[in-house]
Amino acid sequence: MRNIPIILSLLFCIQQALCGAETILHSTFDKTGKSIVNNLQSKGLGYFRGALPPGWQENFTGWNRSVCTTASHRDAGGGFLRFRIEKTVIRPPQFFAPLPELQVPATYRLTARMRNRAEGAPSLSLRLIGAPYTTFHACTLGRSGAWETVTSVFTLKEKPQSSTGLYLFADGTGNFDMRSITLEKLTPEEAQAAFAAQAAAGTARLRRPPADARNYLRNSRLPLGLQSGWLRHRDAFQGTIRADSASPGPSGEPSLQLSSLPGKQLGICSEPFNVPDPRQRSAFSFSYRGSGNYTASIISENRALASLKLPPSAEWKRVAIPFDAPADAWAMALQVVGTGRINLDAFRAASEHETAYAAAGECEVALALPESELSGSRIQFTDEPARFRYHVTGNFRGAELRLQAVNLYGERRRLQTVELDDDRRGGTADFGLFPEKPLGMFRVEAQVFRNGKPVSPPNELVITRLERPVHQGRDGHDSPFGIHVSGSADSIRAVKAAGINDARMHDAALNYIGWAFLEPEKGKWRFFDDEIASFRDNHIRLFAELGTAPRWASFLSRTRTDGMPSPGYWGNYFLPLNQQDYANYVRTVVSRYRGIIDEYFVWNEPWLGSFFAVGYDRSRPGGFIRPENPHAAFTELCRTAFRAAKEADPNVRISGFNTSAGNSAWTQGVYDAGGFDWCDMVDFHFYTPRMTGFPDDECRTAVDTATGCIAARRGGKIGKPVYMSEGQGASFSVSDGGSSLRYAGMYRHTVPWENREDFTRLADNNVRYVVSLLGAGVKRIFLYSAHCYKDLASAPSFLVLFNADGYPHPMLAAHSAMARRLENTQFRRVRQLADGLYLWLFQGEGRSAAVISKRSTAAGGTVNTRLSSVKAADLYGNPLAFPLRPKDTVIYLEAPESIDKLEHSITFTQGE
Repeated sequence: MRNIPIILSLLFCIQQALCGAETILHSTFDKTGKSIVNNLQSKGLGYFRGALPPGWQENFTGWNRSVCTTASHRDAGGGFLRFRIEKTVIRPPQFFAPLPELQVPATYRLTARMRNRAEGAPSLSLRLIGAPYTTFHACTLGRSGAWETVTSVFTLKEKPQSSTGLYLFADGTGNFDMRSITLEKLTPEEAQAAFAAQAAAGTARLRRPPADARNYLRNSRLPLGLQSGWLRHRDAFQGTIRADSASPGPSGEPSLQLSSLPGKQLGICSEPFNVPDPRQRSAFSFSYRGSGNYTASIISENRALASLKLPPSAEWKRVAIPFDAPADAWAMALQVVGTGRINLDAFRAASEHETAYAAAGECEVALALPESELSGSRIQFTDEPARFRYHVTGNFRGAELRLQAVNLYGERRRLQTVELDDDRRGGTADFGLFPEKPLGMFRVEAQVFRNGKPVSPPNELVITRLERPVHQGRDGHDSPFGIHVSGSADSIRAVKAAGINDARMHDAALNYIGWAFLEPEKGKWRFFDDEIASFRDNHIRLFAELGTAPRWASFLSRTRTDGMPSPGYWGNYFLPLNQQDYANYVRTVVSRYRGIIDEYFVWNEPWLGSFFAVGYDRSRPGGFIRPENPHAAFTELCRTAFRAAKEADPNVRISGFNTSAGNSAWTQGVYDAGGFDWCDMVDFHFYTPRMTGFPDDECRTAVDTATGCIAARRGGKIGKPVYMSEGQGASFSVSDGGSSLRYAGMYRHTVPWENREDFTRLADNNVRYVVSLLGAGVKRIFLYSAHCYKDLASAPSFLVLFNADGYPHPMLAAHSAMARRLENTQFRRVRQLADGLYLWLFQGEGRSAAVISKRSTAAGGTVNTRLSSVKAADLYGNPLAFPLRPKDTVIYLEAPESIDKLEHSITFTQGE
């Protein structure tokens, strides 16, 4: 009997060999080894008790304070192992199994049979066991109360430089069950079939066009400008993009004109599309004319599949870009980037030999907002009419335009039907049909029908309706709400509308302030005054980095970069050779922007070797060589920056430490080196994939582990403001059920896949994270990042408030509702209404506000008030009536009363 598992495992391997797949790892979690106890809590570390399958090890108790146990269980489906996550602290409990040497290039299939009832989303990761812990593939397992099989097919192209392991991250508080995990290497034929099966099974949920489709695009002409899915390029945004009615194109409609600012780049990305059969070669064709210098590319997942230069042409010229679609691509898009002026029209994606212009249907519907304050960001304030524009092109006579609107809650309202003729092909329509829920986001859907049959592709426009923020049109000097955002005016105005008042200049907009960009040659300065003015003109205050160093002034000039990852990025973070040169940079910048930029921070993440290097040796773990005493080196840099900045502007404020959650060793080292004397604020970084919004949650722990040692040395109080200067608790915490989060928000027709994104949970997690940090005493919070989008054909990471196309995500609407209520308030205390139900209390001048947060495990019940003056609102700011039934998302309370009066008026009654 004891040989049965061995025999079954052998039979499994034989079966896999016969069908071609090579099994790299097959772990069944119904059988485990000897139970162990690793208890390092007395040392301030983690705790694990239980057993694991053969070959698996726990990998967290020696460095992480999380608590997890395992126990074997059985049900009708057989045996399984239950992971009970009792506490996650900064990083989740993690377990791994070493892997043999993996072949490259090769395609692998990872399969897990699991059930998750925890608050977080567990994940699997193929990564290096040792530094630099490079991850080659990761997939989120999702959150489901039922058993499910999760399959992820991926191609490994880069040979790991050292031993690899398959890691299981058991995330979030609660129970997570696992039956089996299998990793297989596929043959090329199996790989192609697996990618196709993955799509057909709904894992990627691709919606491919039919084989006889004339055009894979919904919008082939743009008479009202950029349509849903089309966007201004994130990094090439300086200039105007408009529908040029004075220059109709070959489609017979106004063409799209791109006109860059002198010396600046401008670009667009098209709506995402896919192809019927990736085995057949395709082509993207369009017409252009102009005097600019532009390049067109077909892109997918941040890489170009094919490119074509567009030489100046005074006449309309038809061009085509042949390309091969990746079998596993979620989408592709056209990207056009360059300088000067160019007009574009008559877009078509089709098979390689079909490059003459043809639309997908007889008609197309273009949608846009009326010109207004924030129409470029697709945002309207509630004091503006809830209206949109439409324009039908093609063979529309005798047809009808059907319109409907959908809100964030999935509620639909039919709009008027328009009988189309030459006089009624365009106009405006009202979508304000949700008077009980006027705030949030609304998806307007449009399609042309003739005799009851559709004769156009569907189009849509997602519109965000917000109340004006407290500080609209002026600076918010004491506002706690900040972000990282690019210099695009539309992006800046969008985050301002969300209640954001400060921007941190790292990655996003760093090229306007970093030394490496301002003085590329000694003594030859260049400045970006107009770009910085774009922030300030829109009343976004700046928290600017005094960081990076040009090659001539840094240790990079003495370093070989062979094998260094992204030398153009990491090379900027080699330390200055000479403190006097760095001081001169600081004085120059602070003097130039005196009265314009009031706050700076020194460097970025100096506790990481890649951000704080004096050399590089690819043979060393991680490659990057740090200073002999990095704490002292960073403190010296802070001293130099502080003195030089105060010399240029005595009123300027400088932040120091730049530590991170769980990194008390770095904080302590900088403090011991004297770093506290050379800063006005203390800042730290904190990312979490877990739900927060509870007393003593990870936000509280993050503040304690990042800065607590300073308070301990100073009688229990830091005495200086604390900023969370980079982090988030939303965007990468919830999968949409696929292998990655696509940040598609409310889009339905825009993306060529079935969009199952749980955008409300993303929005709620982001709000909880901010509220909890405020409750932990953080003065200002800089979310990372609103600049991480590229296009809807590429999956971004660490994105907040925006979709992958740079337009508002429901997270933005939720942040707006939170910021409007908590602006100009101070956190006072948190009260437990019931087990797992909490009331966060904030006091303002002549008013008070509260946030109700609930754990998923809390019992049901109702919240009521004894005061008629108390108003309640949901996550998006829409009104709620008492009694309230708290569910999964936060609820806001407001009253023109003291915080004590509001708190004492709130009652909770348990029961459904």
